[in-house]
Amino acid sequence: MVRVRAGSVKEALDKLKRELGSEAVVVSTRTVWERDGVRKRRLIEIAAAVENEAAANIPGEMPQQVAELHEDLRSEILNLSAAVDGLRESWDRAQIQVFSELKDRTARLEDDVSKLYDSLHDLARTLERVVDEMFPLPISRDKGVEGTLKRVYQKLWEGGLHPSICRRWLKELADELGSSEASDPGDVENRALEFVARKLLDLVPPCDPSQIQGFRQLAFVGPSGAGKTTTLAKLIVDWADRGAKPAVAYMKRDGSTALDSLLKPFGLSATPVQSWEDARRWMLGCEVPAILDLCGVSPRDGAQFGMLEGLCSSLDMSVHLCLPASLSLSDTQWLMDRFGRFKPRSVILTKLDECKSPAGVLQGLSRCGIPLSIFTTGRDIPRDFESATPERLAAMILGLI
Repeated sequence: MVRVRAGSVKEALDKLKRELGSEAVVVSTRTVWERDGVRKRRLIEIAAAVENEAAANIPGEMPQQVAELHEDLRSEILNLSAAVDGLRESWDRAQIQVFSELKDRTARLEDDVSKLYDSLHDLARTLERVVDEMFPLPISRDKGVEGTLKRVYQKLWEGGLHPSICRRWLKELADELGSSEASDPGDVENRALEFVARKLLDLVPPCDPSQIQGFRQLAFVGPSGAGKTTTLAKLIVDWADRGAKPAVAYMKRDGSTALDSLLKPFGLSATPVQSWEDARRWMLGCEVPAILDLCGVSPRDGAQFGMLEGLCSSLDMSVHLCLPASLSLSDTQWLMDRFGRFKPRSVILTKLDECKSPAGVLQGLSRCGIPLSIFTTGRDIPRDFESATPERLAAMILGLI
């Protein structure tokens, strides 16, 4: 007797015919499940033999009518199995078609939403221009200076500041110029840069970056991809050049060894820790100032975010928040609502070299009262970071750099 397995009845019968010839008699059929790696697949198993052997495998001596009935039932079972295989193939084809249609509809819907967003954005711009025409800018100066002030307003607006802020600042700037002797357009632009820097100083005050030093335990938090690890590497190498060598560790939950790789060219290293509890024990066991490079955690991952918060609150941790300079106002507010619970001592604004204007993130930070400490301006270690200054931000918003 020969048993064969195949994905369908037809395949199994073809195998039997090749092995036993056309005189083979089917003795039994059944459905079996065979493991394929971590999955299981359904197979048809058919047992068959040549005529004499098949007769020996059928219990007892069946009368002719019973034998005929057995053959009829066997044929019916084979037909049903073939029909089930056909239905399954039809169902698979139907599923593929439905999923394909859903994918096409989703793509069309995303395209429609994108077009609608663009239309709304254009409408908002149009309304802002209408408002500007209905309510002229509060300027009453000679034509040369007036043109310069209008260009300043345009740059503030294009730099991402809210129109109401642009108009208010321009009025204050015009009032300042009205009480001075400034009339040269170049002088007006310089005064505008100084003015915007002062206003940004009120909006988001900077702090001395040396406040990041003097820590017992230090960690940076922020959204994934904000540049936390690269920024830490810059500071660690810079501090090492100045003679300070704190203990450094990094979370290895996602398999990343980025911090250790960044430090090795400078003769420095970092210790891997595997879990939140390992990180806590390592920090508590350090006799020198300790720095922990945290793995990226999504603010939407409530469980991991809660464990990160628990780690920081259980230690005397100096926490600083890293945010990309290209964030919008709404994204900044959303992230501050979540990372604000860590009570960060300062905000480190990263990737200034990758954005046109930091106006969105600055307007979001203005409602939080957390000072700026450091800017990062590239990937070069350790050079591409600098103290946060309102003059740098003002020049970016005005499109001067």
